[in-house]
Amino acid sequence: MTTVPATSDFVRDAIFISNSPLPDVIASIRLVALIPARTIGLRVLYFGARMDAKGFLDKHRPSAIILTKAGEDGIVELARAAAARHIPVATTLCDHHFAGEIGRRNRQLCDLSKAIVVQTQPMAHEIFRHYGKSCAIIEEAVEYPRGQAQFTPGRPLKGLWYGHQANHPTLAPGIAALGAAGLGPTKFIVVSNAVPDFMRGGFPGRPKDFDFDVVPWTIEAQYSTMAWCDFVFVPSSDTPDKRVKGHNRVVEAINAGRLAITFPLPQYRELADYTFCHADYGASIRAALADPQAAQMRIENGQRYVDGRFAADIIAAKWRELISGLSR
Repeated sequence: MTTVPATSDFVRDAIFISNSPLPDVIASIRLVALIPARTIGLRVLYFGARMDAKGFLDKHRPSAIILTKAGEDGIVELARAAAARHIPVATTLCDHHFAGEIGRRNRQLCDLSKAIVVQTQPMAHEIFRHYGKSCAIIEEAVEYPRGQAQFTPGRPLKGLWYGHQANHPTLAPGIAALGAAGLGPTKFIVVSNAVPDFMRGGFPGRPKDFDFDVVPWTIEAQYSTMAWCDFVFVPSSDTPDKRVKGHNRVVEAINAGRLAITFPLPQYRELADYTFCHADYGASIRAALADPQAAQMRIENGQRYVDGRFAADIIAAKWRELISGLSR
């Protein structure tokens, strides 16, 4: 007769799995796994290529495993080995990866999983459309300390964009739109893992009155530049891969007490009362500058909303509930 562990023991012995030896530098692993795991007090363990799945399970004896972004087929073997031992598997998916080898791997993981976790309703719709699987929605938690809400811009106006180089293609037209808006002297910092290609070679498309710095991304660089800026710029495009992304870039701007200028993706429209969310970025900035007090009130209201939906303890509670449900 198999003894079912108490719910508290079952949750405590669950393990989040990282397929990267450096999960802290990968936002999708850090936000989806590291923050909730650390809040709950669970382990996050590395499982990489050519590691022995059975030996891993023998050593760590998990009650359940939660898989994050999978970069190779060894993760599928781990999921198969766990399922063969009746160890429940949950898989997190955060990117529009449904074709090719990645799509094949994600389908296999979904078939082996008792739960699939996504961050947004559009991503849940895509999972159901491609794989016929229902999903649990657990948002990404706030990562940084709370900043005081403030919108008191001076001259120059100070703007910030941060993110991975995969998002550089939407930054170039975004900067061009800001430059065409006649905002006056603007200091703009890009925090990224690489210098955008369009800024190389003398930056021929550099807007008039804009002064740029590019800063290598670190957690500390992102935090300090959010405290420095007047607004966080979140341009995007209405494409399938962008529509499924999480809320974190906008949420972190609000949490930092800074005004977010955002593209109207579905997940960003959910936060439109607390930002300036419009495809015309220049019009958004001009509207904010026309009434700074009202803009600051948006941020203050947004921080209260963030506290009720994206705080780490709220997200951790959702994860506890999901993990405990895997035992049933």
